[in-house]
Amino acid sequence: MFKFFNPFKSMSWESVLSIWHGNVTQYFGENKEFYKEHFGLPDGHNGIDISCGYGTKEVACFDSWVLKNYNGNNSDIKKGYGVSLITDIDLGIYYVAIYWHNQIGCQLKTGDKVIGGETIIGYQGNSGDVYSNGIYCDLATRSKKPYCGSHLHFGIAEYIPCDKTECDYFHPQSQIPIKFSRWIDPLIFINNQGKIVSPALITKEKIGIIQQLILKLKELLLKIS
Repeated sequence: MFKFFNPFKSMSWESVLSIWHGNVTQYFGENKEFYKEHFGLPDGHNGIDISCGYGTKEVACFDSWVLKNYNGNNSDIKKGYGVSLITDIDLGIYYVAIYWHNQIGCQLKTGDKVIGGETIIGYQGNSGDVYSNGIYCDLATRSKKPYCGSHLHFGIAEYIPCDKTECDYFHPQSQIPIKFSRWIDPLIFINNQGKIVSPALITKEKIGIIQQLILKLKELLLKIS
């Protein structure tokens, strides 16, 4: 099981409800109508937005490889996004972390190995499609204080092995074809004691609980009949 780290090394984990000292400005699944209309996301916001100040260092959240870098030196701030990282397989699932809206100029390349909690992924910025209070931030408002739209959009997606004909990417290390499965709430990586855990293991535990409940229900129905 891999270790999961806060994407901002300078901030400490607290608990599920008070994570990042209240710096989360938008949670997973919020504002469904807005994200359905503007980005085609019917389930709402597909990550969490964290604000820690323009230029704050962002670090790799787990040991992984760079899947894609959208913010090289030649990127356009209006089109650029950030960096995505991919883990080893964990109970049949690869986890991809996205760091969106970073500053332009990241030197990481696809296939680069990064270390969780140490490797700098980028710096908080306002590239890509960014909004403030639902209003699009134009380029003129992004280049000077208070740097309109500055934040980290941090998301976690599940990818699964697949046939080459239907893959979205090839894993940069193993070259296994993979495809997108679903977005998941990054806070799932943290249990209610504030400890870091694998979402795959959480899912396995939940399935086990559901199976036990079904068995109990069957026993009860047999007694009634």
